[in-house]
Amino acid sequence: MTDHLMKPESAAGIASRILIAWHSGQCAGLEEQLAQGHRVFFLSSITDAFEMEKLEALEGALECLQSGAVPHARVRAAIRLLEHLAIQSRAEI
Repeated sequence: MTDHLMKPESAAGIASRILIAWHSGQCAGLEEQLAQGHRVFFLSSITDAFEMEKLEALEGALECLQSGAVPHARVRAAIRLLEHLAIQSRAEI
């Protein structure tokens, strides 16, 4: 199936992948997942307003995790947001 025919990945799916990379402790894997999350966000053609809001919140969390100079409280908040979004991913299965 070609990329333009595939269903766009949900914010929940992206959050799940990033959390797995975060918890694995492998920087390269995390960087790859963060970069892929940014690509999905910028290339998405989602028309569902609620999903778009979730993607925008996810984008903020991605930016926080990629910035090395943020307070630990912001990083913890970003991880909590990812966990909240990922819960929805597990509920969809």
